[in-house]
Amino acid sequence: MLAKLTALTVLLLSTLSFPSAQADERSIIEVAKVLYQQRKPALAQLKEAAALGDAESQFYLAEELSGPLEQMTQASAFWYEKSAAQGDMYAMYRLAFQNTDVCQALQNCPADGVPAQVWKDKLTGIAQSRSKHGDGEAMSMMYLLTDDLDWLEQSANAGDASSQWLLANRYREGHGIFLIPSNRKKEEERLLKLAAENGLPKAQIEYAGLLAERGDNAEGEQWYLKAVNSSYITALSSYAHMLERGDLYNIPKNPQKAYEFHSLVLSLDTADMLHETTAERMSMLEKTLSPSEIAQARVNADAWAKTHPPLSFYRMKLGL
Repeated sequence: MLAKLTALTVLLLSTLSFPSAQADERSIIEVAKVLYQQRKPALAQLKEAAALGDAESQFYLAEELSGPLEQMTQASAFWYEKSAAQGDMYAMYRLAFQNTDVCQALQNCPADGVPAQVWKDKLTGIAQSRSKHGDGEAMSMMYLLTDDLDWLEQSANAGDASSQWLLANRYREGHGIFLIPSNRKKEEERLLKLAAENGLPKAQIEYAGLLAERGDNAEGEQWYLKAVNSSYITALSSYAHMLERGDLYNIPKNPQKAYEFHSLVLSLDTADMLHETTAERMSMLEKTLSPSEIAQARVNADAWAKTHPPLSFYRMKLGL
């Protein structure tokens, strides 16, 4: 009887601890992805998340290991393959279109594995299959594979926000055929609005810009603030500049609030041009603000950060 009770106790304890372990794993994965989206050093965190089997973390880790030139290395290939094995289309795309220039020169390319053409064929098959079931993301992948704008249009029509944004920009660049030239601009605006409504911060600030161009500052400001309130770093930085100047979207000049939003951007603490520029702007503002105003701005920034999502660049996969 005692043995049975002991076994039951162990079973109950393991059952109770299982949700906690799952929560810990989710936290590890979430932290890694937040750091990646903030463009902060995150190799250690991504490795931990990737080791837990999260396909997206594996892809992000491979991206970091490939570097800005997207060079295929033994380490990046390993994690792309791990992610691709779980069906990640973006990992398959990288494996299908490998950049091996540097590793060939250094003679440290990945050992021969699955040929790039095999990955391309597999990716094409998966993307075509998912597209038949209305998967907008798969349709956008078909566009990348074929460069056929019709696939991007299908993806946008299926409601994929990233494709709506990309298609609007492709139209702006002159792609696509419009029998009535003025319809090009109308379609660009329609697509940007759809992408903005679907919550894409990049589209929200671009749509706000279109509205401002035609003098609709009030609605433009509303859309811009949606991007700000999503903690889109680019929007936060630009909004701080607007508050400094007080001449865009009819946003009134407010040096203290500008300092508040600059301090949010500076909190990323990354060694890049944005960090340097933000620090310079804050230094200039400090000359016009009182110590109490600066202190209050910092308090406001802390409160804002606690009530909004983590700061993010909302990086789009494959650099789109």
